Amino acid sequence: VFIMTNQGAAGEALYLKMGAENPKSSPAAMGLARVREAQRKDAEAEKGLRQFLTVVPGDVGALKMLADLCVKSNDITGAEDISKQILQSHPDDASAYEALAAIDLVLRRPLDAVQQYREVLKRTPDDVKAANNLAYLIAQNGGNIDEALALAQKSKERVPTNPQVSDTLGWIYLKKNNVNLALVQFQDAQRADPKNQEYLYHLGMAQFRIGKLADAQTSLTAALAGSPKYSGVEDARHILQSIQRVK
Repeated sequence: VFIMTNQGAAGEALYLKMGAENPKSSPAAMGLARVREAQRKDAEAEKGLRQFLTVVPGDVGALKMLADLCVKSNDITGAEDISKQILQSHPDDASAYEALAAIDLVLRRPLDAVQQYREVLKRTPDDVKAANNLAYLIAQNGGNIDEALALAQKSKERVPTNPQVSDTLGWIYLKKNNVNLALVQFQDAQRADPKNQEYLYHLGMAQFRIGKLADAQTSLTAALAGSPKYSGVEDARHILQSIQRVK
C-alpha cells in the first residue's frame, strides 16, 4: 500500500523495523528491496539484499531479486553467477534456467539458450514462453525445423491470441515455404500488436512472397518508420527497395 500511494519512506521504515526484529526474515528483506526499487534506489536495494544474503546465504527469493537487479544495472555476469548459484542448491528450479537463457541471448549465445530452454521444458512442460522461444531459436539457428514447428503449433493451441506465438509460428511456416499459412499467423500477430515493427516486417515479407506488392509496401514502410531496432531492418529495406523498383 505504501508503494502504491507513493509513501516510499514509510514503506522503508516498516520493512527496516521488521528486519531489525528478525534479521532472517525474507519478506522483510525482499519487501525493503521492492520499496527501494520503486523509488529508483536500485543501488540501495541491491546493497540491502547482499547484506541479507550474508545472514541467509541460500535464500532463493532474495537471490532471484538480486539477479534481476544485476540485469537492470547491466551486470550480466553477476546475474549469470547468481542464477548458477541457485541451480547448485535447487537443480530443478525452472525459472533459474529461464533466467540463464535470457542471459545467453543478451550475450549472443543462442545455442546455449536453446539448451537452457530445453531444461525449462523438462521441468515445466507447459511453459508457453519457453516453448515459443525454443521454437524460434531452433528455427533461427539451423536446428530441426519440424521440431520447431511442433513446439510453435503446441504454443499456438494454448495461447491462440498471443502475438509472439503467432509471429513465431508464422516465421517457421515461412522458413518451410508455407507462405499462405505464414501470412495468416503474421496477420494475427499484427492485429494483436499493430505497432510492432518486427511483426510488420514479417507480414510485409510474406505479402511480398505471394505477390501482394502494394500491401507489402504499406507493411514494410510502417516497419521502417522512425528508428527500428529489430534484426531484419536491412532485409526489410532491401525488400522495400525491390518493390519500389518494380513499381
